Amino acid sequence: MKDLAALLSGLSLLGCQAQTYIGRLEYVDYDTALARCAESGGQLATFTSEGQFAALLGVRIELGANSWFGFDDRDTENYWGFIDGDTSYCQAFGTGLDCDDIPQWSPGEPNNGAGNGQDCGQLYSSGRIDDDFCSYLKPFICEFEDLPPKLVASTADVIYIGQTESVDYATAKANCASFGGQLATFSSVEQFDLLLTVRNALGGGSAQSWFGFDDLETENQWKFIDGDLSYCQPFGTGLDCDDIPQWAAGEPNNGAGNGQHCGQLYTNSIDDAFCTDEKEYVCEFDPSVFAVSTGIPAVDQGNPVDSPNCQCLHECEGDCDGDNDCIGDLMCFHRNTWDDGLPAGCTGTPHFVAHDYCYDPAKAITATGPGATYLVLEVTGFQGTGGLLLVATMFVCVACLAYLAIKNYQDAHGRGKGYGKVVMESEPEM
Repeated sequence: MKDLAALLSGLSLLGCQAQTYIGRLEYVDYDTALARCAESGGQLATFTSEGQFAALLGVRIELGANSWFGFDDRDTENYWGFIDGDTSYCQAFGTGLDCDDIPQWSPGEPNNGAGNGQDCGQLYSSGRIDDDFCSYLKPFICEFEDLPPKLVASTADVIYIGQTESVDYATAKANCASFGGQLATFSSVEQFDLLLTVRNALGGGSAQSWFGFDDLETENQWKFIDGDLSYCQPFGTGLDCDDIPQWAAGEPNNGAGNGQHCGQLYTNSIDDAFCTDEKEYVCEFDPSVFAVSTGIPAVDQGNPVDSPNCQCLHECEGDCDGDNDCIGDLMCFHRNTWDDGLPAGCTGTPHFVAHDYCYDPAKAITATGPGATYLVLEVTGFQGTGGLLLVATMFVCVACLAYLAIKNYQDAHGRGKGYGKVVMESEPEM
């Protein structure tokens, strides 16, 4: 039972998984684009619905150039398919919709370059796709299935993306740089506040997180890693970086002289920490080079003929009459007035006053507030049958709490089902 106790002691269940598209204005061939996305923990982008395609197209338009996505017929000519093998939207061959017949193709495409070997998919700004030579250089769009939209925040000046893996400061810097960004900085109070929204979404809001700020070169001469001096400077006649108002009370204190040289984010302030500590972190990207999409545009498919049991509507598609109109585990979000808006994870404007849309219930967690999306249990020292019964009882209690949270969400909103959240452990700020 010692091993079980150790396993349960570190148990963390991520309660919200969601898709995010990130485009990069770096001109590379198709294979390099595949590698770039994989190296960053994602894949070259695909889509499984019209709504996802619209989100993907939005990123392509922001990039301003025809862009690679994960679609090709390199295995067999004219047998197009998505790189992850997903066949829910179309398939290379069989009885369903062939991928070379989907409505997103430009007129006359795919044409294989008049027989000259165009085998890789690109996105046009017109909302169409085309086949092109895989050796051509283009920007590309990656897809991240495990990057919740709440970990992405952007303005016209900056894009912040939270990273859930815990690493030391040097590794965090290297990881951000590997995808063309940097460990996050800020140059205004507004940017700092935006940065905090991402930090507070990491680890359920309880995890201190690295950002790009240190005094590694000279003790007490703090500075941003990109050398920007517009907000503060390590020394001189302007505002010293060790005097900015974002510091927590009494900081920086160098760990009472023990060598804390790297900046971490608290809930609403900053602190110095030991650079070898392992923490989650926030990367920063330049909007002139990157584009992001964190929601799926709402799509009107009309009321299905076989409603309410068609099992035919994807995420953010309507008009559904019930959960059985939605594919898989999606649920129907019922609206009664214009003020009801769209369900979590969907963007745009409702098409009609009582138009109902399919949605991912996991994303409803983020709609209830900025709190934790983790369930953390700590169990130590259990042995024998009594220990197993206690562990089982704990899980039953958790299930009961989850049921009550769902019931409360339903009663409060009067629309479909939602998911509650339970937080049983949090890390105090030091």
